[in-house]
Formats: sequence, C-alpha cells, structure tokens
Amino acid sequence: METISDKEEGGKKWATDLDRALAFAKEMSDRAREIFMQEGTVEPVSFLVMPVNPMTGEPFEDGQQAAICCSPGQFGIPSFDPNSRTLYCDLLRVLAQKTKATAVVMIQEIWIWKADKENAQMPHGSLEFVPGRQEAVSMMFEHQQLGVKSMMWLAEITRDKDGKGTLGEFTEMPTPDKAEGRFVGILPRKEAFKC
Repeated sequence: METISDKEEGGKKWATDLDRALAFAKEMSDRAREIFMQEGTVEPVSFLVMPVNPMTGEPFEDGQQAAICCSPGQFGIPSFDPNSRTLYCDLLRVLAQKTKATAVVMIQEIWIWKADKENAQMPHGSLEFVPGRQEAVSMMFEHQQLGVKSMMWLAEITRDKDGKGTLGEFTEMPTPDKAEGRFVGILPRKEAFKC
C-alpha cells in the first residue's frame, strides 16, 4: 500500500481529497510513461485511493491517503479477454467497497479510432481489426466528488518501422455527463457509506 502524503506543491497544500487524488493520478501517468519507455508496453493496472486505513477503518494521520495497486495478475486473471476484463472490474468494485475507496485510477493500453472524411461512421465491435485504428494508453479517473462522471486522459502510441513505440502526451478528453461500460462505476456511491 502506497501512502500519499499531504505534501505541498508550489507552496500550496491540496485543498480537497479530490485535488490530492488528481495529483496522485498525474504521478501515475508519469510512472506509466516511464514504464512504457522502458518496456514498450503498459500492463493494465488500477489504483484504489482511500482516506481511511482499510485494516482499522480509521482515517490516516494528517489527511494522508493510501493507494492499493491492483493488476489482473494479482487477482489470478492470466489474460485480458472481454470476460476477464469484466471479472477484473467486478473484483475492483468489491475491493473498492470493502476498502471505502474514494477514488480509482485505471491505466491500460487501448485501441482508439478517429473519424475522418473517409471513415465518418463509427465501426461496431472491437477496434482490434479496424483499419486506421490507433494504439493509446488511457487513464480513467473516478472520484466520489464527481458523482457518476469520470475523467479520462489519452496518450497516443506511435511506432517506428521496427515497432519501437513512443508515447505522446496525456490529453484530457471531454467529460461526458454519464459514461457506460465495464470500466466505469468502479466506486461505490456515497449511499453505500451510510451506516
């Protein structure tokens, strides 16, 4: 478990739990970049962020938070096919509820597709075999203070003729009013915390 301290950045303390969790997400995107530059890939990983010690239920001292790193392999999931992805997300939901997580950061490689004049219609199904698809690393972020909204950043991967990849900058994507899919709604809603 990694502790996120109440450190200062640029002379300013974090104003809220959300600010601190967003700063942690930024640190994790920097780590993902380092891993990609060393390994040429980023394995799927999630971080559950919590302001209370999951072992004692007591708040951490001085406003600290903790993060638990969760990868599919830690849950005994050897592949990342669609059924395995659903299982992974279901297990994250249970763990998020049990640990009283207030934020989740998910990082993984994905396929993206950009519309243009020739390809204006969104393809159906997996993008794995669609011409013109692009590799990217996504970082999704949920926080209790955002409600049902989630935030997402993408960094495109470009490869040279030898297949060596370069990771672009993480760019925040527009936030929809409500997102759907297996990778959203990982956090329990505030109602789940009422005693």
